[in-house]
Amino acid sequence: CGIEEYVKNNTNQIFPILSKKQVEVLEKDFVITHWCDVDDPDMLATRIVTSWGTTQADVDALCAAIKATV
Repeated sequence: CGIEEYVKNNTNQIFPILSKKQVEVLEKDFVITHWCDVDDPDMLATRIVTSWGTTQADVDALCAAIKATV
């Protein structure tokens, strides 16, 4: 989605750095965990986990939602 990652990971977890406003909007439709603070007080490292049941449509919906908050 073109979002900076806190850490690169090759598992079913991603760690995007999002603004607090983005997280507030995205949490209405997705489960997003606050992973840790970063240097910018308006930003958060977050954690998003997929499961065996996550579809490409689910991934596309998350990417679209993230892009809509930028």
